[in-house]
Amino acid sequence: MNVTLTQLAAGLTCTKKSIRKALEGTSPCTQITVFGQKTNAWSLGSLPESLRCRLTAATRQRGYR
Repeated sequence: MNVTLTQLAAGLTCTKKSIRKALEGTSPCTQITVFGQKTNAWSLGSLPESLRCRLTAATRQRGYR
């Protein structure tokens, strides 16, 4: 699964600026088309450990498995 910067920000309820900072030095895995525009996307496995931990905590808090 690939996620965009905007999707990460929405999922973690934080700003795109903070996600951009957390992704510094992490190259996108691919580009996907969103509303006709190419945008960078990252696979979940390529995300920095700090973001993966935050995503895991957010999903558990919301009751997802």
